[in-house]
This record gives sequence, C-alpha cells and structure tokens, in this order.
Amino acid sequence: MRVSDWVYVSHDGVRITGFIVEIWEAVVKIRITDPKNRGNVLMVKKSDIQEAKHALHSQDIRSLIDLALELKDEEWFNQLVRELRKRNELEKTT
Repeated sequence: MRVSDWVYVSHDGVRITGFIVEIWEAVVKIRITDPKNRGNVLMVKKSDIQEAKHALHSQDIRSLIDLALELKDEEWFNQLVRELRKRNELEKTT
C-alpha cells in the first residue's frame, strides 16, 4: 500500500472509491473520487482498505493530477498531463 494507490472502502454501508493521499501506522487518508463526495477526504483504518484493480479513465487521471499538485510532485504531474493529452488526442481521432 502506497500513496496514489486506488482503493475501495465501505463507509456507513456505502462502497467508496478513492486514492491514498497519506499513510500512517494504522490509518490511511483517502481522497474520495465518487461523484457525490468528490474531493472530500476520509480517514480509515488500513484493515478496512481494499485495493482497486481496474483501468484508469480520463477522470481518474484528472484526480491523480490533483493529487500530484497537492503533493507538489512536478515530475508526476507532467507525466499525468502528457498521458491525459494522449488520451484526449486519441478520443478526437476515434
């Protein structure tokens, strides 16, 4: 488990999708990407986390760009922006 990993967590009976922003010994901070609560953060126990294994969509990359900005990771930000541009160009040609 590391920062930027996509995860699922059940919270108040609802399955939430997000990505890890910070990790502590027993707790993880997740930025929620579900439309209803997009951008909010949630603190959960590590034991409640399930790894999300799926393909990234353009909106997911936008969320990761937000994370890269928050972490001030310029190299990762530039990589994500290039990936998003490639996808946008492909969408225009199809």
